[in-house]
Amino acid sequence: LGSPKRGPNNRRDDDPLLLEDPVVCDIAKRHDLSPAQVLIQWALQRGSAVVTKASTMEHATQALEACKVRLSVDDVKRLNSLERGFRYLRMEPFQKPGRTLIDIWDETICT
Repeated sequence: LGSPKRGPNNRRDDDPLLLEDPVVCDIAKRHDLSPAQVLIQWALQRGSAVVTKASTMEHATQALEACKVRLSVDDVKRLNSLERGFRYLRMEPFQKPGRTLIDIWDETICT
């Protein structure tokens, strides 16, 4: 989700912060959720496996409570529109000469 608390080897200053994105925050506010809950539920509704990281019991509980929410078709469309092809995990250690990140990441956008 772009946590600024990720270690310096796992982030760059220009990484987008989805937790602060205006679209995510608007949807969160309308549903009385945290931005993280919105993004967790969005990923679940897409059929993605979600592995959360929580630094507090409150955050762990919020992650579980995200499963109780159902985003509208319009919410999902708005969140899907944020797709930029950006990957937080750059997989640079796994790149070998002559290989690109496309060899590692399937760049097909799921809808």
